[in-house]
Amino acid sequence: QSESIKEVKEKCKTLTTEIDQLKQDKRNKTLRITGLPEKGVENVAARVAELARTMNVDIKETDIENAFRVGKKTGVAQNEPRLIIAIFSRQAAKKAFYMGRTKLKKYSAPVFINEDLTPARSEPAMKARKMVKEKKAENTWTIDGAVFIKFANKDKPKRFITIEELNSVANE
Repeated sequence: QSESIKEVKEKCKTLTTEIDQLKQDKRNKTLRITGLPEKGVENVAARVAELARTMNVDIKETDIENAFRVGKKTGVAQNEPRLIIAIFSRQAAKKAFYMGRTKLKKYSAPVFINEDLTPARSEPAMKARKMVKEKKAENTWTIDGAVFIKFANKDKPKRFITIEELNSVANE
């Protein structure tokens, strides 16, 4: 028996979604930190633990499985600090650090902490941030790989993962 093209497309979409979920699950203890100034030769895990202390979050260097900077320190962006990928040893430690990011407004440099999203989830998250900048939405954030958006005229935030889902909740 042959499957219809529609059935094959639906199976492909389901498998793509499942693969993306597996990829996101592999990133569930990883955060991306941008804007943290570099200090010459540095222990990046110690810098992340130091940042946690400034946020009053109880994270020790031992709670960080691995932390490293990404990219070359050359060219025009030489003065800009490179991105940090921080992998925590426990989901609870990652969550505590991530939730502490709201206290970063008091930090001297503009430092941002974001979940490490798959490319498929990063795109709708960026579009949601753009909607907030354009005043089409009130706020947006991510939790465990899912993106949330709050519209001023709606009571509850809406959860989505794909661009299609974002477009659907934006048009409600």
